[in-house]
Amino acid sequence: MSKTIIFDAGHGKNTPGKRTPNGAVGVVNEWTLNDMVCRYIAGYLADYDVKVLRCDDIKGVVDTPLTDRTNTINLNNPDLAISIHHNANTGAWGEWTGVEVYSHPNKPKRDADLATLFVDEMAKVTGLRNRGAKQQNFHMVRETKPTIPTALCEGGFMDSTVDYPVITSEKGQRAYAQAVANVCVSYLNLQKKAANTQNLTPITGKSTATAAQMEAYLRRVNPNATQAIFSLIPIYLSEGAAENIRGDIAFAQSLIETGNFTFSGGTAVILSQNNFCGMSVTSMGVKGNSYKTPKDGILAQIQHLKAYANTEPLKTAIVVPTVGESRFKFVERGVSPYVEWLGQQENPSGKGWAAGKDYGAKILNILRSILNMSTTQPQNITAALGTTKYIVDGKAFPRDGILYKGELYLPAAEIFRFMGMTATWDGKTDTTTVTTKK
Repeated sequence: MSKTIIFDAGHGKNTPGKRTPNGAVGVVNEWTLNDMVCRYIAGYLADYDVKVLRCDDIKGVVDTPLTDRTNTINLNNPDLAISIHHNANTGAWGEWTGVEVYSHPNKPKRDADLATLFVDEMAKVTGLRNRGAKQQNFHMVRETKPTIPTALCEGGFMDSTVDYPVITSEKGQRAYAQAVANVCVSYLNLQKKAANTQNLTPITGKSTATAAQMEAYLRRVNPNATQAIFSLIPIYLSEGAAENIRGDIAFAQSLIETGNFTFSGGTAVILSQNNFCGMSVTSMGVKGNSYKTPKDGILAQIQHLKAYANTEPLKTAIVVPTVGESRFKFVERGVSPYVEWLGQQENPSGKGWAAGKDYGAKILNILRSILNMSTTQPQNITAALGTTKYIVDGKAFPRDGILYKGELYLPAAEIFRFMGMTATWDGKTDTTTVTTKK
């Protein structure tokens, strides 16, 4: 059931301002600060299933009378009522400092406990002195119904040489607002609104782009791509299909991370690493993981995408890099089920793959371009998966064949290993060396 909170920005635009640290009166209007903090609070609560109202500035009346404010609160019967203020010392200016929160002495103990929660969080987040929870006969805490938890917060002294620089800065106002919002969320056990995922792109599932489209796009953006690079395309599709992760999405991501497989233009990885997604590149200058084969690097990427996309167990063993360590264990499973959420700035939990803005959107832009490529031999590669099985020396090979341009393919390196051979690819010379059993 949705909750309701009513905020009150104390005083009004026309109410005389309080004294500032230099002793001047009216330089900064308190309501202006209170109003800004209330706006920030509403912003922090926007993602939660809660109705946020204001009881000041009613119908354009900026200096709303106190009685009208509490009448509005009582009429709406909210789950919380909070009056936002900033303090001033009645004695010598510049000496008092800190935050404090008030309840009414005749109200239930619940209000006093709530005041303690607010003042402790405000002091922690703003860094200002904790002056404690107090009780006073203020109208805003006295005239609300006893059934409505109510608090009056004082977010620092406007005439304090310590507090003034904090409370008049955006950082300080946001800190005050964040602290109040934090208590609202925990006190009312607020839940985040269900995200609108109707038009988002799942990472889990079958590839939409064909290998022919992927190859055509790669030829367009990297005319100098070698056959070794083109041979990666079926691996993206086959390894993605094995884990039920879209290989075309992984391929589009690799195009970003490798500079369209040119390994230039500021990309952190180089070809010989077999790291096509910047795995373990956590800061500028870090080269990240290296993998024994291109297939290992692509599989590690697919596994990492699966870690973000869902909580299903892996079908294949976690790939161990030759340099660095597997980062699969560091991912909170299932936090980015959609491509759009792979960017931390767009992810509702802030736990996406990359920190850069619009990271998922960039992947999708490339994917759309791939899907728009026309080919002379359009084929649905994934539809052919699982249709051809192989028997090698009387033993069933554990991987199905892939139909690509009318021919059947199997990953050569796996066949070699299956038959007891070894295969090593030199990325500099684009040469694969096969060693048979002795």
